[in-house]
Amino acid sequence: MRIVLTTGPRDAFAGIFWQAYREAEGPPLAAVFVVAGKKRAPEPLWQRAATPVALCGVGGCVRLAAAVAGVPFPRDRAAGLHRDRESLWPGAPEERSVASTNAPESLAALQALAPDLLVSVHTPQIFKPPVLAAARVAALNVHNGRIPLYRGSFGTFWEVMEGERTGYVSIHEMVEEVDSGRMVAAATVDLHPPGGFLDVMVEKKRAGGALLARLLREVSASGRLPDGIVGEGTPAERTGLYPMPRFADVMAFARKRAGR
Repeated sequence: MRIVLTTGPRDAFAGIFWQAYREAEGPPLAAVFVVAGKKRAPEPLWQRAATPVALCGVGGCVRLAAAVAGVPFPRDRAAGLHRDRESLWPGAPEERSVASTNAPESLAALQALAPDLLVSVHTPQIFKPPVLAAARVAALNVHNGRIPLYRGSFGTFWEVMEGERTGYVSIHEMVEEVDSGRMVAAATVDLHPPGGFLDVMVEKKRAGGALLARLLREVSASGRLPDGIVGEGTPAERTGLYPMPRFADVMAFARKRAGR
């Protein structure tokens, strides 16, 4: 089974995901496309500093800083928070940095690889139909939220904001409409652990890496996707896509977590 991965250039938790993937004996990757995506408008320095504190608290930020410095707390070291994803990708994948997977030259390179599976993990781009069609068996996306209820950006954030007790990692087929394809695998995590939101993110990444490994082993053995999971229908008030949170949303999140 020839597996091609697409991903973004930055994900602070990617080491956790890929360590879990390796521990669960996920199949090797044939190639990796690192997609640049769109540049965001610069944020004021104070806003950039306040956002991680609002999400993860002071204790969580200390843990993140320790991991960046290469001296993670024991539980974070065990999870792989400090590790580089490139050192964890299984096999010896060909790596390409591209501005857009939809660009003609990127599409041609993808088609030449003739992937059985195209897998998107934290890719900052919406794929057009020719890219999706390049995969012989399926194009899959790992999504941090329940499909189709939490379509869009940063599903974990919105799960907490909407008062959910349980969070989801979903793997679904990619179709032209964003986050609307058939869900083929899912895992759940507690959204309110004692360690706070950082532990939610860590557990989501651990669950996602292991879930993808199990699914790809199954597809490699059978040559086809499993029958899939019936997702929860989208309530009328949630028919659109959840956007990337604004700073005001992050502050509202912090007040909610503090019980105010």
